[in-house]
Amino acid sequence: MSDIQSVELPYLKSLSHCLDKIKTGGYTENFKVVNNELFSVHRKQVYQPTEIKVMNTFRFERLSDPGEKVVMYIIETCDGLKGTMVEPYNRYKDPGVEAFIVAVNNLGSKLNKK
Repeated sequence: MSDIQSVELPYLKSLSHCLDKIKTGGYTENFKVVNNELFSVHRKQVYQPTEIKVMNTFRFERLSDPGEKVVMYIIETCDGLKGTMVEPYNRYKDPGVEAFIVAVNNLGSKLNKK
C-alpha cells in the first residue's frame, strides 16, 4: 500500500509539494483566523464559520524535528474563493484557529447543505 501512495500521491511528502499541487487546482488564496473569523489575505474579505467548507486537512511533520508539526486546511468559501490555511499543530498552536475549525465542524456550512 505504501508503494501505491508514493506513486499516486508524491506531493503529499512535504508541505511545500502539497501546497504547489493544491494551487494548480485553483486553491490560491491564503487564509488566517482573526477575531474568530476567517480572513482572506489577498482579497481582504472576512468569512463566518457558516460561510466556509473545509474540503480536506493534512498534517505534516518536519523530518529534522518531529515536534514541528503543521496542519494545512483546504478551504472553499460560500462565494467560491478557494485557498489554504497553514497553522502550527504543536505547543505554539493558536487556540483561536482550533475554536474556529470546531465551530465550522459543529455548525456545518451553507455549502454542505446545497
